[in-house]
Amino acid sequence: MKVLLLILLSYSLVAQAHCPFEVKDGGKDYCFDLIWQTGEKKIRGEFEQTDLMSPLLIPMGEVPQKWIYSTALVSVWEKGDANHSPVEIPHFRIFPYMHMLNGHHHSAPYGFYFSAEEQSYVFSRVAFQQMPGCWSLRWTVDSEDNLNSSQWILNIVGFSNFNEAQVQEQQQVCEDLSGEETGDSSGHHHHH
Repeated sequence: MKVLLLILLSYSLVAQAHCPFEVKDGGKDYCFDLIWQTGEKKIRGEFEQTDLMSPLLIPMGEVPQKWIYSTALVSVWEKGDANHSPVEIPHFRIFPYMHMLNGHHHSAPYGFYFSAEEQSYVFSRVAFQQMPGCWSLRWTVDSEDNLNSSQWILNIVGFSNFNEAQVQEQQQVCEDLSGEETGDSSGHHHHH
């Protein structure tokens, strides 16, 4: 019985400690997790699911008809909630951000909404186009997608259409640029 109690206690501590990414908003602490889903293709103006797993990097020069758009589900819960009960945070969103080697930094078009059916946010329709730089994800509760009013989440290095050498090469590019992750707002920003 004592062993069972210890196992249950350690399990609940692990569950409470499980907080892949943190958001602080309005004095509250939240956790979120991002799970990549299969990508989408645009066929005659409509998005249709593919069997390719996100995130996918679109090769340079690829015609838009062949683009595969990346999608992820984002679950949010209050920090410390072992049940991970779904929470909606006003104005919360995740957006893609390209930190380029030439200093030209920018966001990209995307979709982000809370799905009542999934009880998660849906981050979708992201065209991670190949560029000389590092794609990352950032979160914000601000009205604009820019560096100063957002927080870094992760660099995307493990694109599903990469081999191991490409992943390592992308990781190096992101590491080389990470020293510049200063919140500089001189980059180009797209607004949504």
